[in-house]
Amino acid sequence: MSNGNPAGDPPIDDQVAYWSDWNMRFRKGSQKLDVYQERQLQVARSMLPSAKDARVLEIGCGTGWLSAALSQYAQVVGIDFSSEAIEEARRRESSARFLVGNIVTTEIPGGFDFILTVDTMAHVSDHVAFIGKVQRLLKPGGTFVCMTQNEFVWSRSSHILPLVKGLVRRWPRLGDLRKLLEPAFHILKVASIVPAGDFGILRLANSRYCAGVLRKLIGKDRQQMLFEWLLMGKELVIVATRREI
Repeated sequence: MSNGNPAGDPPIDDQVAYWSDWNMRFRKGSQKLDVYQERQLQVARSMLPSAKDARVLEIGCGTGWLSAALSQYAQVVGIDFSSEAIEEARRRESSARFLVGNIVTTEIPGGFDFILTVDTMAHVSDHVAFIGKVQRLLKPGGTFVCMTQNEFVWSRSSHILPLVKGLVRRWPRLGDLRKLLEPAFHILKVASIVPAGDFGILRLANSRYCAGVLRKLIGKDRQQMLFEWLLMGKELVIVATRREI
């Protein structure tokens, strides 16, 4: 199964239109967080610097639900290329500041203590440029948390929407992410969240028999923790710090 765009990336205006529509349908207003978002928030909160004056940047913030939630703990800036999504983000009651722009081409004052991105890298055309910009914006010793679709799991799942106008889809493989990060970052942690998948080996692992037996033997929570530790979650979580200059 191919996970990428077969004929090249769509024009940027089509990408913006797609994500504006997606955000208005699925992330508008004060909708209750789903299980996936709850886990993403849990991960992000656990990695935040403890200092209240820490500068935090969320790349690809959409309607700002995560930036708003984190703004009570730090000085948060969120950026997204959809002006419609950012308008929605600015309606939220929070101290976060929201910017419209493409992270690769938009000039932003650097020196951030913490940068995170959630489900954004898979929809970016140039991963090298993306990581390069993160490096330039992050303080030496600062923390980068990348949460992105786990290619191993998503390529073994039947719950995949077809490619449509404006959607870039490039699920990054873990090995490729390591190669991108290692020249400028120390990788501290690789994990996953929310086990999924129903093709190939994951069909067996997540079956009633295999997963069910494990739940009976070790309990549901430990079974989930085991699958996440084995990187069978549909979201990869990579924590890295920028190398000192």
